[in-house]
Amino acid sequence: MPGIDANQVKAVLLKIKAQKQAGKGRNNAEAFRQGIANKREATRLLSSIVTPFTPAQVTLDTPFLIWTLRDPDAPIILVDSQIVPGGSWAKVLLSTASDDTLLGYDQVDFYFFWENSTGQPAVVNVESFLMFDGSGNAYGHGRWLPVWFPIDTTFGNADLEIAAHLELLEWWNQPPTTPLNESGQLQSVASVYNEGRWNLLGPSVGITKSVSGNSHVYYDTFFVPTNGVVVFMVGLGFSIFGVDGEASVDFATDPFIIICPHLQLEIMTTSQSILTS
Repeated sequence: MPGIDANQVKAVLLKIKAQKQAGKGRNNAEAFRQGIANKREATRLLSSIVTPFTPAQVTLDTPFLIWTLRDPDAPIILVDSQIVPGGSWAKVLLSTASDDTLLGYDQVDFYFFWENSTGQPAVVNVESFLMFDGSGNAYGHGRWLPVWFPIDTTFGNADLEIAAHLELLEWWNQPPTTPLNESGQLQSVASVYNEGRWNLLGPSVGITKSVSGNSHVYYDTFFVPTNGVVVFMVGLGFSIFGVDGEASVDFATDPFIIICPHLQLEIMTTSQSILTS
């Protein structure tokens, strides 16, 4: 299987992100119609299979890239990472604060790719696991309690949402497209919220939560044309909302870490015996 240019992937993803932020992304209606057409073609292919049939299993245990898509208003820092067959890992930090609107989205991803060299269109089930151990903090700025204060004084607030995700990029299209969204692609990991208050004895430090566990993300009946190349992104996303507050994430201080062991493909249109012969 040929390689894929990691720098090209970075350039394309940055361009897609910029287009989305500028409101110039792909037409939603057009994307939906194409997604439905691909799902129907996948169903048609599956209905043509003669049983008994054992689908082929492919394990991609080594990502070609570990990278962060950074928001300029809340830049995530990739402190360290290592690509290891069956156990690639990353360590990241994120910290942002604002006296005005608090808004940002960052993500860290493990990138895999697969080319459909089966000689025919393929229908693929995709799954991956993510292990994470870290912490998240949210702090809405409070107010000192003076002798005299106005009744309508407001406080700051901060909301940090962390989720595991699986994204599929149809690399045979340029710019790459994405299939219809499925619920298994996104798994909530943690939510941290804090609202400011009157500070009698000094400033508070907000709320810090441990973010530890693992997530299973998956996508079913994904249609891939003959020789089509797919880029898969498995990782954590960090959404930050609020006004006059702060938020931070620590998945870097030892023993904190994020691990992605592999990406598993079940090729529903190719027999296991053919793949292993």
